Amino acid sequence: MLAASLFSCAGPAVEQEKKPEVPVVTTEKAPENTPSPKPTATAAPLSATATSLSPQQTGGKDVWAIRDGWAYQNGAKFFAIGVWGVPGFRPTRGKVENELPNIQKFEQTRSLFNMVFVQSGYEKTYMRDVTILAGWPKLKWRFRKGFAGPDRWRPDKNGDNILDYQEMMFIRQNLDSFFGGYIKKHIVNELHERFKSRSFVWQVADEPNTGFENWLWHPSILEEYQRAVKEIDPNSLTFVDLFGTIRGDRFAYEEHYKRRFGSLPSQLPRGYDSNNLEGDPDNLLSYIYAADGTPVYERRRGSNRLRPQARSTFRSKYYDNVYQTAAAYSQTADVLGVNCYADFAEYPEAAGIVVDAIRAACGNTTPIWLYFDGAAYAKPKGMSDSKYVELVKCQIYLSIVHGATGLVFWSREQTDPSHWSRIEALVREVIGNLNIVKSTVLESAVQGDVHFARYQLNSGAQYVIAVNSNKSSRREYRDEGGTRLALRPLEVRIVQTR
Repeated sequence: MLAASLFSCAGPAVEQEKKPEVPVVTTEKAPENTPSPKPTATAAPLSATATSLSPQQTGGKDVWAIRDGWAYQNGAKFFAIGVWGVPGFRPTRGKVENELPNIQKFEQTRSLFNMVFVQSGYEKTYMRDVTILAGWPKLKWRFRKGFAGPDRWRPDKNGDNILDYQEMMFIRQNLDSFFGGYIKKHIVNELHERFKSRSFVWQVADEPNTGFENWLWHPSILEEYQRAVKEIDPNSLTFVDLFGTIRGDRFAYEEHYKRRFGSLPSQLPRGYDSNNLEGDPDNLLSYIYAADGTPVYERRRGSNRLRPQARSTFRSKYYDNVYQTAAAYSQTADVLGVNCYADFAEYPEAAGIVVDAIRAACGNTTPIWLYFDGAAYAKPKGMSDSKYVELVKCQIYLSIVHGATGLVFWSREQTDPSHWSRIEALVREVIGNLNIVKSTVLESAVQGDVHFARYQLNSGAQYVIAVNSNKSSRREYRDEGGTRLALRPLEVRIVQTR
């Protein structure tokens, strides 16, 4: 769990409101092409507890619950601030000769982050006083070696992609035997035994439909995995990040194919459209589609390139892509999210669109945690590091004012230390504002490029978080109480209004 002292390591980064002499109040309409809300799906199955529980009451094990878009850890709101890949930390198995550098780096990390990703098999005794985001072992490898037998599946002359598609179809047709037997025994039980004495969240799947090397993990498979987890650990918390890009996924491809042909074929489909790229078994990217049935990638100059996404249509297309998949995967985990920081770098507003789409698809109960770029991997060419961190900050607060209740930084061992120090400073600022973020939301809305939410603390004090999503132009936030905030491009302002 997050140490209590963590929340005092940075003071609230807020400013006192300076009201104009003559208040000006306007109401601006959201962009016309912003999609309207859609009917909600059934929320995730984990129920909420109403009271705070001490470690003594829970037997030393966390009791997780979800309510109103939040995860609750032993009765207290848990705003996830996680990291996937700690800079300077080299994961190791078993005992190593000199573990001190890793121990020191982990201690430094958990002083700021309340959740750290750890792959099963790499957990160590010093990984304490922090929630572990526990990754599952390579399930398909286990499937090949164990459940199906070593000789059942072998790559043929058409390559591993065809094999992978066939395997996934077989699993979907044999869910009861697959999860009721080998996988439940050797995967779910193994992870539970490894992490049961720690505070941890089950990472059910990582980008189940846009991986570069695998066919999609269908919702039916992950729902069975979720059920297996809940049988052995009913008070647990599970998490799935759905996408590696919100431009589209292979689930959309399958849905498009079934609409055209009625059902999926037993063999990996080949090109059925005019462009030779679509349905190329040697190129899995050719099976990533948008919800409207258009391919996401095209072949140019001998390589796969993303098709340009027009600014005039990205809002509706991104919303529809996320909505379709989130609705289908709504029962696969307690918490849903995406890992699409490259899309956010292009259109910061997408961080809010994602939250809106998941919320509309899954209902108000499901917590939403998004990944952000902690390694400057998607930094535009020519942009300074400080400016890029400002862009990431804008994305984070856009997600928060739209209702996200957690964030995870994707990083790696080789991340530049100077860049990571800026990320750590940003984390300190977010922590300093958690008393606002966890308070009652009075309103959340959009005024053109300005996205905002108004909050009220138990003391009665009110705050506004206003974010300008425009990369190049100044904007102004105004409300009926007379508050006016001038916002530079990508600026975030947090102001006490009462």
